[in-house]
Amino acid sequence: RVHGDATRTMKFTRGLLWFALFVIGSLLHRLLCRPRWMRRILRRVAAKMYHLEAPPHHVRREVATIPFADGVLSRATVFFPVGALTEAEQQRAVVLIRTPYDRANIVPTAYLFCERGYVVVTQDARGRSESDGDFFPIAHERDDGAATLEWITQQPWYPGHGVVMYGISYMGLVCFAAAGSKHPALRGIMPVLAASHMYPIIFNGGVPALELVLRWSYLVFGLGTRATSALRRVYRGFIWPEQRYHDALNTLPLAEVDRLVSANGEPLPFVRQGLEHTSRKSPFWAGKDQLADLRDPTLPALHLYGGMHDFFLPEMLRDFATATAARAGVPGAAPVRMTIGPWQHWSVLRYTPSAVKAAIAFFDSVNGAETGGLDHDAASPLRVYVHGQSRWVSLASWPPPAVARTFELGADARLVPEAAPSTSVGAHETVALMDAVSDTYVFDPQNPTPSIGGPGFDPANAGPMDQRAVESRRDVLVYTTEALSAPIAVVGHAQVTLFAASSSEHTDWIVRLCDVSPRGVSLNVAEAVVRLPLTESVDLHGGTVCAVGERTWRLELQLGACAWEFAAGHRVRLQVCSGAHPRLMRNLGAGEPLL
Repeated sequence: RVHGDATRTMKFTRGLLWFALFVIGSLLHRLLCRPRWMRRILRRVAAKMYHLEAPPHHVRREVATIPFADGVLSRATVFFPVGALTEAEQQRAVVLIRTPYDRANIVPTAYLFCERGYVVVTQDARGRSESDGDFFPIAHERDDGAATLEWITQQPWYPGHGVVMYGISYMGLVCFAAAGSKHPALRGIMPVLAASHMYPIIFNGGVPALELVLRWSYLVFGLGTRATSALRRVYRGFIWPEQRYHDALNTLPLAEVDRLVSANGEPLPFVRQGLEHTSRKSPFWAGKDQLADLRDPTLPALHLYGGMHDFFLPEMLRDFATATAARAGVPGAAPVRMTIGPWQHWSVLRYTPSAVKAAIAFFDSVNGAETGGLDHDAASPLRVYVHGQSRWVSLASWPPPAVARTFELGADARLVPEAAPSTSVGAHETVALMDAVSDTYVFDPQNPTPSIGGPGFDPANAGPMDQRAVESRRDVLVYTTEALSAPIAVVGHAQVTLFAASSSEHTDWIVRLCDVSPRGVSLNVAEAVVRLPLTESVDLHGGTVCAVGERTWRLELQLGACAWEFAAGHRVRLQVCSGAHPRLMRNLGAGEPLL
């Protein structure tokens, strides 16, 4: 509704591809339960796809009931490797995967671990699928995770070597929550595209992540239960969402928007309460924002697995820095590692094979069985994929040491190399400068600037995408360099300083770095977002905002992480705008409460 016909066609084509892959996966999943010869073939095919050795074990499954601390019963499946275990396999921890998305959907992942000698427990979260109780996102995950860990340690089959946890997205959040319980049995966690804090994910720079909240709610609550056809859920969730979902993205005010994404028009308390309590200090966020305090050096081993174009990445990098600093020099502290690949949140088919392989190597190392599969070492605990160079680099820290290159916004939409070192500018000089040389645009909340690509939650509209449709709008400013004579590799964070003014004190500012090819294709690389006026809850990740006049600010913004090489012949471009609808909620300019 906010993109052109070409973008809609592209989204539909990608959606059809997703649907086809799901159908193929469903057929393979069904075949997995067929005769032994078919399972043997599929196991070897899966091993090739995931770059793993041929599976040495078959799998036996048992259904279990796990009580939580308050007596609510959850359902789980325990996977046991069949056959004689080697001495190293006997020392392995139990793998726990907790999910709100129906544990039947993670059977293939459980098989990949179990076929290689791990006992695996998959569990439906409270109030989801076959588990009893009421599901309220995040609220019970710490206590329920601790109760599950305790139940595992009391089972006769428990080998006594601890528990490790693996999970993607929300399943990664519950890994952090379980670590926050400080249960002694938990030896290591590998959260994939997940972070230990939730508030800055929901309020990015103070701007509500509208698409994330509503799409996740629609997928989890609005598409029915386990009895609903899986094909229908995938089709309506990823290919052709129902009209009510599109209506929700464009509905104002937000007071009843949750009813549009629920299954039967019922209210969703967590949506309403989350949008109502915009302050991070609100009691609502107690126990829901910080899932684990990574400043504690006694927490279990940690391997963060992130995507360069994922909305969780800024907080994941903060988690990496916090945990690394807390454990530095502490005898016996568990290791911290991180991997950042060229993925967006829904690049599941791209990152899952490497994530599972990395998890197996990581879990082996937790129990002291180094199998040679780790790509990290103590001196270089961070691995990052550099776009344009098509290679992985190992780093000791983030951001790595770098040489600064400075560009200035010039006349005629040019981005020019800095001619001389910048000097400090006073408030009166700033206002005079803006009166003399400035570029302007008008942001209309009734026709908000659309989002194309970026760290979004739409599988067909995330990651690097052609920005020309956005850049041609009158509410977007662009500044572009001449063609580069030599490549420039940016590994770290770009810093942008803007002097900006607005007719409304309630204004969003979005700054986006782009790579323009010789053919004119403009790909988004990184961005920063801030909603003014600032509140005490907003974390700019090192950026600052300083008022230098009436409704006039000096914005020093740190853009999101990037590892990108601008090739020779390409151009560097900077976008400035005030909207990214529907990924980020449009600013109406009145400063009224969201609900």
